[in-house]
This record gives sequence, C-alpha cells and structure tokens, in this order.
Amino acid sequence: MESGTGRPDEVLKQPTGSGSKLLIFDGIDECWPSQEYGLERITDAVQDDPKIRVLATARSVYRHHFDSFQLPLPTGTDVAELIAEAAGFVGWMPDQLVQLADNNVMLASLIGKLAREHGDFERAARFLRPFALPGLVHPDGSPLDARSKGGRQLIQSVRHVDDQLVDMIHRNPELVYQLHPRKFEEISAELFQRLGYDVTLTPASKDGGKDLIIVSNSALGKIMVFAECKLYAKDRPVGVSIIDQLRGVIERGNATSGIVLTTSSFTRGARQAAEKFKFRMSLQDYVDFQLLLDQAMSQR
Repeated sequence: MESGTGRPDEVLKQPTGSGSKLLIFDGIDECWPSQEYGLERITDAVQDDPKIRVLATARSVYRHHFDSFQLPLPTGTDVAELIAEAAGFVGWMPDQLVQLADNNVMLASLIGKLAREHGDFERAARFLRPFALPGLVHPDGSPLDARSKGGRQLIQSVRHVDDQLVDMIHRNPELVYQLHPRKFEEISAELFQRLGYDVTLTPASKDGGKDLIIVSNSALGKIMVFAECKLYAKDRPVGVSIIDQLRGVIERGNATSGIVLTTSSFTRGARQAAEKFKFRMSLQDYVDFQLLLDQAMSQR
C-alpha cells in the first residue's frame, strides 16, 4: 500500500506488482491541473491495465462512464441554517447568500463567517453581490460612446496592441503560453477574421459552451462553426469531456460543425470521440495553431 499526492499521471506510475491494484483518489475534482485531465489519465490507465480498480471522491457532480453514486445534497433550508450558525446569530436570510453558497456546505460556512465580520446578513449580501459595467468607460468610470472620437481612438489603440501581439506570437509561438485564456480567445478570433470569416467573440462568462462563432459564405452555402479555445500547457492534453460538451452545444445551437483549438494536444479518447463525428468536429492542436498563425499573417 502506497500513498502520495501529485498529478494523476505521476500517481499512476507508482503502483507496482502483477496483482490487482486499487487506486483511491480523494477529491478528483480538485486535482491539478483539472478534473477532466485527471479523469482522462485514469480512464487511459484502466483501459491499458484491466487489473486496476478505481475509487474516487468528488464534491461536484461529474458525468463519466465510471460507476458512481451521489450523496444527497443539502437543501436551501440546510444551507441557510449553516450560514446562520457560522454567523453566530439568527435573522432574515437574503436569498442571494443561499444562492451564492450553491449547496456547498464549506462555502456556506465561509459566507456565515463573512456575515459575522460585517455585522449583519444584508451588508454581507451587498458585499458579495456581483456587478458588471458593459461597454467602454473613461478613466473616471463614466460611460464612453464607442462612436465618439475618444471611443474610436481607444478601439484603434486596442486593435494596434493586438496586431503587435499577433506579430510577436507569430515570430515566437511559445509566447502564447504567457497569455491569459481570454486573450488567447481574442487572438484566435483575430486570426479567423484575417482569413476572411465573420467571427463573433462570445462573452467571457456564460458563453453557452463556445468561445467563437465563425460564419462563412461559400458555394456550399452559409456555414456556422462553434469554436472552443483551450490555452493549455503542452503537458496537459484536451480530454474527451471537452469534445462531448462541444458536440452537445453544436446540436443545441444548430451549428454546422465545431472546432477545438488548443495550444496543447488531445488525448487518445478525445481523438477517438472526434473521429466518430469527423465531418462535424475538427481538432486543432499546437501545430495547427502555428499553421493558423502562418495563414492569417500571409493574408495581412
């Protein structure tokens, strides 16, 4: 019997011997660098060695082909009581706090402690309430009309910065790993636009499972493609769960096909899943990203 911590692929290297092996992963949804990465590595190991058995725990619900069971989740009343207990007093409970806990008992406890620090539930709710201000703004925070002289100048400046960044990444593709994932999505949109496609960059959050909507008009008619952009390290391949998720988004959105563009590679399971839908799913890895850079720069 051995125990340890680390990446799933490192843990999977440890078991030795010719007998049956039981691997226990406590908190598979918290593994580095992601839950999907861990599940893909475990799936490959089980397929390669039929003597391996796996027991994994997770806080979040995940869909996988492993046998699983789910413990009952706490109700809204349970969460409200947990927050009140952690806060040390009783009173009216704002719905925002219960919803924010999202049935997570640990988060409910933290929210209660925050309420205690701020003195009451209402102040804690105001403190935690999310906010957003869409559009362009002046340095003082006031709205800025994109059609105004200042708005056009700002948009032009941002576009100039992106042009410089694309040039830098084209000369040295390794720089892409220093980007924020959102910036990678923006750069990818820029590359497809340079190739003549009509590209829509979806919001950073609540994007509906797609980062880009790419539309093309050709002799074959109008084509709409959903793209997922994954800025992953080279040693973190994209797993089959991403393929399955995008396939569902394609069906629900009545898209023609989908693309998964990554700075990494794809697991064997991901490629097998995409092969079943090869006329509606395209997998583009780090090499393909460099080719996309070359093609886009040649159109400049």
